[in-house]
Amino acid sequence: MGRLSWASIAVLVLVVGVLFALWWAGFAPFPTEPALLAGHQEASYCTVGADNNWARCSPGLDRPTPEGMNPLFRLFPGGKKTNEYGEYSEWGVEGFNGCWDGGCSAIWHEGYGQLQWKIYYDTEVPHFGLGTAKWVVVLFPRNKRPLDGVWAETAFTTYGACMYRKPADTNDAFYECKQIEPGDPWHVGTIR
Repeated sequence: MGRLSWASIAVLVLVVGVLFALWWAGFAPFPTEPALLAGHQEASYCTVGADNNWARCSPGLDRPTPEGMNPLFRLFPGGKKTNEYGEYSEWGVEGFNGCWDGGCSAIWHEGYGQLQWKIYYDTEVPHFGLGTAKWVVVLFPRNKRPLDGVWAETAFTTYGACMYRKPADTNDAFYECKQIEPGDPWHVGTIR
């Protein structure tokens, strides 16, 4: 009788251990705390001419359409975005030296050429797993409309869980598991 109960306890501990490991890895059917990711999209280049007319650098749209895909994401420390990262979710032009919008006047007056339209954004996605989010499912639209650029869908602690939960590709989009870049999120208006 004693051997049977010790064997039962050992099996129960093993089962609980395996379930906990699967939960930690991201295989649980429900997410834990959401992950706050930093990302950015780029649009066209523009040059301020000799007349110094800032409006001529505008691509003529309230919200430029991103060109090119940037499947690069970083985690905000502690899941919080502070003012130290700058203006997220606002289109602006960025210079080769990391200047931002009006702060680029020095380089266009010196004739250094092009500025590039950029937007930095933060996005909160469900995170499956108990460890730190290290992988993200990224949505790539096959046609530019109605979605432009790439988008983070869900975050995972392990690559295995990311691949297991990655949605099937469709005619409109395909999905990839991308590793979340290490390091601090992007600071708007600084050299990267």
